[in-house]
Amino acid sequence: MSNRLKSFALATLVFSLTCGVGLAANDLVVKHTLAQTATSSDKKVEADKLFQEGVQQFRRGEYPKALLTYQRVLEIRRQLGDKAGIGQTLNSIGQVYNGLQQNDKALEILQQALTIRRENKDRAGEGETLDALGGLYFSLEQDEKALETLQQALEIRREVKDKVGEAITLSRMGITYSYFKQKDKGLKLLQQALAMHRELGDKYQEGLTLFRIAGAYSNNIDDYPNALDWYNKALAVNREVGNRAWEGRSLQHIGLIYLNKKEYDNALKFLQQSLSLIQELGIRSFEASILTSLGNTYFKQEKYDKAIELYQEALPIAREVKDKPIEIEVLISLGDSYTKQEKYDKTLEFYQQALPLANKNTKQEASILVLIGVCYFQQGQYDLAIENFQKSLIIAREIKNPTIEAQTLAGIAESYNAQKKFEKAIEFYQKALALQQKPLNNRSAQLTIFMQIMRIYYGNANEASLQKDYSRGMIQANEVLKLVPDALKFARELNNSKIEKEILDIQSKSYSLIGNYHLRLRELQKADKFIQQALTIARQSENLDAERYALSFLPEVYKDQGDITKVIELGQRELEIAQQLRDTAFEAQSLLRLAITYSVLGDFDKSIQFSQQALSKSNEIDIQKLPKYSQSHAYYQKLSALGFLSLIYTNIGGYDKALEYAQQRLNFAKTLKNPEFEASALIGLGHVYQNNQEFQKSIEVTQQALAIIKVIKNYELEAEALKQLSTTYTGKGNYLQALESAQQILTIAEKTNNFKLKINALNIQRQIYTKQGNYKKTLELFQEALSIAKQNIDPDSKLSSLQEIGLFYKTIGDEQKSTEYLQQSLTLAQKIKNPQSEAISFFLIAYSYFGKDKPEKIIEYANRGLAILSKTKTVEIEIIGNFVLSLGYGELKNEQKAMEAVQAILELARKSKNPNYEKDVLTFIGSLQRKFGKKQEAIKTYNQALAIKTKAKAVGADSSIYTGLGRAYTDLNQPNEAIKNYQEAVQRIEVVRSRIQEITPDLQKSFFKTIVDFDGFTPAKVYRQYADLLLKQGRTAEATPILEILKYLEVQEYFGKTRGVDGTLNDKQIALGKELTELESISREKRSNKQQQRIIELRKMQENLIKEYGEFIKSPEVAKRIEELRQITGGKNLDPGEQARSLQDNLKQLQQDAIIIYPLVLKERLELVVVTPYAPPVRHTVKVSEAELNKTIEDFRRDLQSPGTDAKVNGNKLYQWLIKPLETDLVEAKTKTIIFAPDEKLRYIPLAALHDSKQWLIERFNINNITALSLIDLNTKPHAKREVLAAAFTDINRNVSVPLGKETANFRGLKYAGKEVDEITATISGSTKLLDNQFNKNIVYQMNDYSVVHFATHAAFVDGMPEKSVILLGDGTYVTLENVKELWRMSNVDLVVLSACETGLGGFGDGKEILGFGYAMQNIGAKAAIASLWKVDDPSTAQLMQKFYKQLADGKTKSEALRQAQLSLLNGNKSTSTNPEKRGITVNIKPGASSRNEKSQSGYSHPYYWAPFILIGNGL
Repeated sequence: MSNRLKSFALATLVFSLTCGVGLAANDLVVKHTLAQTATSSDKKVEADKLFQEGVQQFRRGEYPKALLTYQRVLEIRRQLGDKAGIGQTLNSIGQVYNGLQQNDKALEILQQALTIRRENKDRAGEGETLDALGGLYFSLEQDEKALETLQQALEIRREVKDKVGEAITLSRMGITYSYFKQKDKGLKLLQQALAMHRELGDKYQEGLTLFRIAGAYSNNIDDYPNALDWYNKALAVNREVGNRAWEGRSLQHIGLIYLNKKEYDNALKFLQQSLSLIQELGIRSFEASILTSLGNTYFKQEKYDKAIELYQEALPIAREVKDKPIEIEVLISLGDSYTKQEKYDKTLEFYQQALPLANKNTKQEASILVLIGVCYFQQGQYDLAIENFQKSLIIAREIKNPTIEAQTLAGIAESYNAQKKFEKAIEFYQKALALQQKPLNNRSAQLTIFMQIMRIYYGNANEASLQKDYSRGMIQANEVLKLVPDALKFARELNNSKIEKEILDIQSKSYSLIGNYHLRLRELQKADKFIQQALTIARQSENLDAERYALSFLPEVYKDQGDITKVIELGQRELEIAQQLRDTAFEAQSLLRLAITYSVLGDFDKSIQFSQQALSKSNEIDIQKLPKYSQSHAYYQKLSALGFLSLIYTNIGGYDKALEYAQQRLNFAKTLKNPEFEASALIGLGHVYQNNQEFQKSIEVTQQALAIIKVIKNYELEAEALKQLSTTYTGKGNYLQALESAQQILTIAEKTNNFKLKINALNIQRQIYTKQGNYKKTLELFQEALSIAKQNIDPDSKLSSLQEIGLFYKTIGDEQKSTEYLQQSLTLAQKIKNPQSEAISFFLIAYSYFGKDKPEKIIEYANRGLAILSKTKTVEIEIIGNFVLSLGYGELKNEQKAMEAVQAILELARKSKNPNYEKDVLTFIGSLQRKFGKKQEAIKTYNQALAIKTKAKAVGADSSIYTGLGRAYTDLNQPNEAIKNYQEAVQRIEVVRSRIQEITPDLQKSFFKTIVDFDGFTPAKVYRQYADLLLKQGRTAEATPILEILKYLEVQEYFGKTRGVDGTLNDKQIALGKELTELESISREKRSNKQQQRIIELRKMQENLIKEYGEFIKSPEVAKRIEELRQITGGKNLDPGEQARSLQDNLKQLQQDAIIIYPLVLKERLELVVVTPYAPPVRHTVKVSEAELNKTIEDFRRDLQSPGTDAKVNGNKLYQWLIKPLETDLVEAKTKTIIFAPDEKLRYIPLAALHDSKQWLIERFNINNITALSLIDLNTKPHAKREVLAAAFTDINRNVSVPLGKETANFRGLKYAGKEVDEITATISGSTKLLDNQFNKNIVYQMNDYSVVHFATHAAFVDGMPEKSVILLGDGTYVTLENVKELWRMSNVDLVVLSACETGLGGFGDGKEILGFGYAMQNIGAKAAIASLWKVDDPSTAQLMQKFYKQLADGKTKSEALRQAQLSLLNGNKSTSTNPEKRGITVNIKPGASSRNEKSQSGYSHPYYWAPFILIGNGL
């Protein structure tokens, strides 16, 4: 029985506890009174007569009349002072109020009656009133008090031997126990009471007790037959005694039983009879109850309007009689009805009215709050739902009601679930589950919660898979599987087969999802294992839906394993399931899947057959009978069948049929008023038009699709439309618009994080760039697409990328790379068992043997590919296979087989209606005809090919045709025709060559060696034959540029080899450069003819060398690295490409026998660029990886900072890489000064400290570093008079904290700085000294008056934030490089010295901070700067600076002065102290650790002392 119906039944039974309870007892009282008052007055007689009239009215159920009558009796008896009569009358009035369900008034009156009867010592009357109160307490849900009171009544009635009253009390106690779940005890008391009624002949009470016995049975559905039997007995007796009220109530409860049995017609019949009787009697409270029962019946029949009508009729009556419980029930029922009608605003209106009527902090209030929460949930207002559930939760916990608490927790969980806050949802479900386990021990509820949690995990798993987030999907599916055992256990214990089936369904599908995850990773064995588990569970549980779900994944496993027979077998099983389920839409889908499988096999006849069956089946779907959510899927099946038929016919060249189906699809889509369907159909139509070369029509319909898509904002469809548009623009030759469309696809791919779409976009762009001849960009895009495919474990994309890269390298002549990529593609195709791709790899490998004099290999690989795809009829693949086969037979000189194969290709090409295919095939036929001596036929065929016009012209297009014509006319001895065609060919090849030159010179060389035609014919041979023909015809002027190109190729062959460490050719460049410089120094009129010819020869050689260097600079890896440096350093690095000439000119003017070394650190090698005054830049390639180089630099730097280590080992290692390859250059250029432009981490080491196994580099050369700005002042001479502004921070008692990025550094004064500046100012006359507080921010106003500014203070360079690097002033303040840039000016300053600074805060960056300091000083005007690379030793630094300034005062250049000062320390061996002071900063010193090197030192010969300082900029 529903909770609502139970409440009505309870109210009626409670009422039965009070009805007619004292009537038999009244007879005793009446008799007793009459015996004592035989001579009563007329008033008393009137009162007694009226009292008897009231009794009869009450027994007939005429409660309002009875109440009026009793009130008149009470008035008379009060006038008479008849206390016994007053007590009796009050007792009867209380019973009437109880009958009218006005409990508060009933309680008040009955309490008055009890008091009077006790005062009168009326034990019989006291027993009667206690009996009435007991029933009333039961209706007020005061259970213990009810039984206690009834027990008192029973004792008194037995005491006074009131058998009638005893039976009444036993009856009341029986129904009370029955409702307290002591049914057996209750029924025993009721049967006892019934027997007494019958024995006493009390038919009136018999009718009431029969009603109560029926009520005891009505609580359990299994007892409904008994309940109905007893209600019918009660009905008969109540009719017999004329108790019309209880006749009506009996009819009502018979109706309720039928309602619970779902026999709604019978329910309505009895309830209507009941209503008529009660309305006639005017018992309004009963009327409200019956109207509500009628409303409930219509509610169950889903006749919600009728139910609402009856509830609305009941509501004012409930309010009129002030029956709050009925009013609350009616308001909730109205809310429930509007909920069913999805009129949630009305629902809320009635629930909100019910809420204030409920007593505060009660079960009822908590329950209504739950209903309000559910309503908000149904409206999608989840926050409000949670708010109300939380209010209910507080009450439930306060009143300790675990049932409602669990209910509200589940509601909160469901709300979080709807908000996709799955972790919160599961958290609250777990709390609800804990309550259901203990204290409630509700196994059914536990199972429900288990199911909800499982559904969440499964829903998440499914959604993740749809979003292609397979890893998350697998994790969620595994969570499902953890819950399955417990859930199954509960379901089986509860014999809930429906839930058990659902659990197995979710379990099976979870295994399928895990299998799909492994399938995406191409872990095919694991995928097979999990999906087979899913299939086993589905079949064991006879769950066809779960089986078909598993079958949606399993065929792909077998397809990738190459077992197409198994794929078809599974497809047939899927079709059988669809037929068993009588699911026409699914049957259409299964047929279409089979069609697709046969299409992959190339069996287009069967593919078309199954597609047409799918279309036919989709037309049989009775879509109107499907639920709304399934209708769209059903429509989709028909659209898919039409779309696939159009695609098949397009692939086999049947464009008329393809167009017919595409148009049908579009027309049908338009009738559905579904923009996504229409847009997709327009894209499909555009595809057909594009393949049929109707490009403008394709663009128009695809643009229509895009316009629709922009409105509905569907990224997936937008990408499809843009792909189609880009392909069409490419076909049309409109590359700019094609690229724009491809770029838009890329944007969508980035936005949606769709890596496959990104690969598609990159491939489209790459194809366009290839046609444009931008081969550099082509290669970049190839590598990017391949990288994405590898990162995302996408073997299909990776495979196609490998195949296309391999073919591309073959086309441009890089045979080694071509073979490498094609072999990788074959290995991968075989690994993932993709037969079609494996065949294509075989065809491409076959093609790679062309020109290598291995025709048998070509034929072998071509046949292996064709054997795999014996049934394939795809035009493109058949053309490829037969093309390479014909190529092989052509090289084998088997004309018949070669021509047979090529004629088959021509038919396919014409069938495809693709002019590009036909043109290429005719060109190839022409080559075969020319090879086999059929020159005239070849010329005719070539001209047929030329006549075919294609809208998309690729760079170099038709060069093969013109080359073939040139060869044919040469063979026919028609030189003029040959020359004319060769000229056309060369013009086109030159464009291709220029584009290839943009990649690397090596590729340009390989391109000229590429075999482009039979008999080993290469582009170089085209040029040579063309030049020979021109020379034979006496056309020397025309032949000259061609010969120059051939000579350039020869020079490139000579100079263009990858240089190793020995680099002998580079040695010659400098010698030749010096020779040219010496010859050019001879005035023109004094040069001999031989000298003049040599100058021209040398200049040409230099020109070629400059070109070769330019190509090196433009090569992708080098150009990328230079651009990275630009980004890293903000343009502060030296650019070896743009500044090469400036560097050479500067070196000539410098006259210091200097060279510039520019190292370029690449991933797998080091490039050394050397600029001398005499020759173009020379480069040396050193085979050392970036990782190994950086590791050695870090080790070397650690050695340099630790005086106790041997720095020579790593110093020599770096020497071998950086200097040894240049030794010959250094000697040839008579080098005295090395100007170093360091890259990356090379900025962290001093070049001076490199060691050649005999001596340090500083012992051989002056060394200074440069930046881009150094070029401006490289040759600027210093001021004739050198004056120094020397400032120092010497106060060792002053501690200063300064922020350095995220760290804080602590400084104190430098002990030896004072002595240092004293020595400087004493050495350099005209100098000024500033100490401590004198050394403040006002120094900015003095600096530009001096040629040298010297800071003996701390500075720190901050890695990653160079602008935050600081220079500490003597007064404790500081400036950042950002301040320096804004405020300092040093246009007159030759040199800035920082004699105490270090880089970074303990780690290695990219050295930008060091470069940044030198750049900052030069940016504010200083010509050069000296800074230290690590925290330096204080006394040794003071000594070094004294030596430096002494050398400077003696007229040495800055670089020479620094070198001599360093040599002085290196050879002087002056240090004897322990615990030397260090200059620099202390950051995060560990407790107990010293910031100083406390090891005893024997001298300053270790580079730690003499090598930290570097000169940046002008070295003069």
